[in-house]
Amino acid sequence: MKAKIELRKFPYPFQAALSICSDIDHTHLAEKFLKIQEFMNREIGLAFTNTFFPFHEQDEFSLFSSRPQDRAVLLEHLRNGNIEALHGFGEKKNFTREDARKMLAELKKNDIHLKMWVDHADFPGNFCKYRCPGRGDQPGQKEYHLDLTADYGIRYIWTDRLTTIIGQGASVTWRSLFGVFDFKHPAASGLNALKTGLKVFLGFFKSKKYSFMSANEPVQITTLQDGKKMFEFIRFNNYFQGAARGDSFSELYYLISQKVLKNLISRKAYSVVYVHLGKCFDLESAQNQRTLQALRELKAAADQGKIWVDSTLRHLEYYIGQRYLNWDYSVVRDEGCITIHSIDDPVRGPYVPKPEELRHLTFYVPENVKIKVKINRHEVVPVVKNELDYSGKPSISIQ
Repeated sequence: MKAKIELRKFPYPFQAALSICSDIDHTHLAEKFLKIQEFMNREIGLAFTNTFFPFHEQDEFSLFSSRPQDRAVLLEHLRNGNIEALHGFGEKKNFTREDARKMLAELKKNDIHLKMWVDHADFPGNFCKYRCPGRGDQPGQKEYHLDLTADYGIRYIWTDRLTTIIGQGASVTWRSLFGVFDFKHPAASGLNALKTGLKVFLGFFKSKKYSFMSANEPVQITTLQDGKKMFEFIRFNNYFQGAARGDSFSELYYLISQKVLKNLISRKAYSVVYVHLGKCFDLESAQNQRTLQALRELKAAADQGKIWVDSTLRHLEYYIGQRYLNWDYSVVRDEGCITIHSIDDPVRGPYVPKPEELRHLTFYVPENVKIKVKINRHEVVPVVKNELDYSGKPSISIQ
């Protein structure tokens, strides 16, 4: 029998992936932003994704506010990667294309290169076409900016797409639909489950609006109104009363509960959690203690090698690289070679990845076979041999 090498779904040793993707709404001051970062990154010890407002008509925490501290704090955290996404172009009802030019020029001047965009409420420059529609991708409109935004480097967009299904990148089954149901809140969660089932059904019958639900992938390719293609990602919020009531720090416990984590692991799936960490953020509040405990339990699952908890961008980039990897292998006696030819990216086109773009890719390999990995003719080093994972299979990872 020919020795077999397989590409593992997640980096070793993880069985699932979860990222917390927080919109900046309700974080009115720089001091509150810094408290959230300190709490999540240092006290809890989890990476997460934060967003920011470039403009704000009420002069709240934003890059172009009247307070120099706001600008200094945001630029620092944009440079170090704590902020990964634009949350629209902020709170600006009279937004125009020239505002986009100003903002993107500011980012370029400061050598900041973002890849993610998150639509914001009723911002007129949104890309969404359903709940919170905007005109950001409509040539001829004063709010049109997609050509500028794409040229700047935005690759991943969120357009208000939410799912209640636990775990993306896994098939939709009756069991996954039943996972929406909560015995503690049967009426509200039962209605959620019925709505989710209907959306999945419509998606199977080629409804463009609900195709994301039936495919149940974390990312899909979307063609916007000016013809440009982007990677669009979906976020998760299964709060029994709906995402509008379950998007605060107080309700985060429900979105990362033990039920959610166990289902995520069993389904070997991804999840991008939709939340506003600045909403109801109070570490002393009695009602928030459930969230503190849930975050500690999520940290424990990460430390135990069960769930890969990282920023949303890292998960999206890994997912695209792993899904579209063009590779082959050969094994002769006790030596093997994995050759990576390209990442056949359907949006930007095929390209030969750099070694750092392949970090953490993991392959199941035969026992007692020495494996080397090459990008075309260039050997990638180091390659680390891992201990047996939950499956009992030997593997190697690119470091």
